[in-house]
Amino acid sequence: MYGQFIAERTFELLLARGRIPRDLRLAFVQTVQNACLLHDIGNPPFGHLGEFAIRDWFAKNGDELAAHWVASGMKTKAATAYMAGFLNFD
Repeated sequence: MYGQFIAERTFELLLARGRIPRDLRLAFVQTVQNACLLHDIGNPPFGHLGEFAIRDWFAKNGDELAAHWVASGMKTKAATAYMAGFLNFD
């Protein structure tokens, strides 16, 4: 919803400056709305707070989990690299 408002305002500013044709309004706004939706789909439940919760959980429990992965046959270097994705989850 906010993406639509931002896109509408941005479009009006671009239009006033002669930087975009009026007939591209709908395409411009819908493209921004789609980008916002894709961003939301990429986020975990609860958005950025969920990202923090994931990073926090892995910071507290990741060593034990990585040790389990290694004990199950994953190479230590691979487990460390994999864990980095969770510790820096964004």
